[in-house]
This record gives sequence, C-alpha cells and structure tokens, in this order.
Amino acid sequence: MKLTPLECRKIRLILLLLGLILLLAATLSLREQHKEEPRWDTLPHVEVNGVKYLSSSHGAIFEDCPPGFVYGGDTELDDQSVPCYANPAMPEWVYLYQTCYNQWTREYYPAYVRYVEETLRGLELLRYNGQLYARLLDVDYLLLDPAYQKDAELVKRFDGADTRYGWRFEGIAPESFSPLGITVFDGYDTIPSSELGVNSHWGEQVWGSSTEPDVLLVEDSWSTHMSQESGETRHDGFQVYIRFDFQN
Repeated sequence: MKLTPLECRKIRLILLLLGLILLLAATLSLREQHKEEPRWDTLPHVEVNGVKYLSSSHGAIFEDCPPGFVYGGDTELDDQSVPCYANPAMPEWVYLYQTCYNQWTREYYPAYVRYVEETLRGLELLRYNGQLYARLLDVDYLLLDPAYQKDAELVKRFDGADTRYGWRFEGIAPESFSPLGITVFDGYDTIPSSELGVNSHWGEQVWGSSTEPDVLLVEDSWSTHMSQESGETRHDGFQVYIRFDFQN
C-alpha cells in the first residue's frame, strides 16, 4: 500500500519526536550520573595491618627488593594476591612485587613498587629543632578528613596561620622572623630526620620566630600571567608551614 505525502510527513514527524525523546532521556541519565560524588581514590592502593598505602608519586620501582625489607605475606591489589615486603624500621613504606608496564617498550615486567602511607604521600614536611612542620596547603587538604578535624590543636594552629598569612604570601618576612638556615634533602616519601631536612624541594631559606614557634616560613618564588598583567610576572615570598605531629 502506497502512503500519501501527508502520511509520509506524519511518519517522519513521529520518528523525529521519538528520536528527541530518546535523546532527552539519555541526557537526563547522564545528568543523574554526574550528580554522583566524584571518585578521587583511583590510585593503586593496599591495606596492610589496618594502614592504607598508596603507590609512590616518585616512580619508586626497583628490580631487586630494597635493603631492610622482608617478605611479610601476600596482600590484595586489584583483586589479585601479590607479595608484600615490609620493614619494621620504616612503617611508612611497603613494597609490592607486582607486574609493571614499560610505556616505551610496551612490555610487562615484575618489579618491587613502593607504596607510601596515605597521609605521608604528597605531604611536604620540614624538620626543625626536633619537631616536624607541614606545608599549610597540605594540612588544608588533610582537614577535609573528619579524623583530622577532631584534632583541636592542629585545627587551632591551622586557623591561626591561615588567618595571619594564608598558605603562601608575597613580600618580606614579618619583623619577628629571622633566617634559620637552608633546607637539606632527606629523600622523597620520607619523614625527614635531619635538622632542616625536607622530603620535597631543598636548598631553600627557612625563617622562624621565637614568638611564633608553631610557624615556619620557607622562601619561595612563583610566576603568574593574569589578564591585568603585561606578561609573565615573578613573585617572591614565602610558603607557610605549621607544626604537624605526624603519626604512622
């Protein structure tokens, strides 16, 4: 049976409306999915003796097991059982003997991969006068965790430094601060043990004040290229650190 031109137009209109309905349904479905909380915890991680460890951000991968680490049993990684190596003298690290991938040769190979205690990973620390100090910006992130929000003393130190200085500021050191020395590098992923030891950038001047013993300032420089600036602009100032009682 041959359809009239009017009937053909009606069918095309119905098909078009059905297509629009399906498109709208798909769009609404995607919007609903986007309402879900984003998943930040996508890094490879394991839990050993109730402590969560994340893979090091510094490419700590070795062919041989690092000295001092011994087999401590298997653990689960991505639904697979892998050997785990620990060192009682360094509870902030474990090594997993796992399969790795070389992006250049496109080959898989077994290796010992460092995993770092969750709090320590990405935390810039500085030791001075026997105490540890953490970068204020990192503490800000830690305080998103309700467990750290319960630490009233830490919250008080953070609020005081944040109100007075912010996590970084441009200009000269306040009058009560004086130079203490130059930072030395104790190694990535470490809890610094040297005087003025750090686990990130080194060779920076540290300033302290007897009237503010919970705060240290570390010289820093950065560049910006804002719309109101004629070009790239260099800024000189300080990163702010506060006393941080690291527990692992």
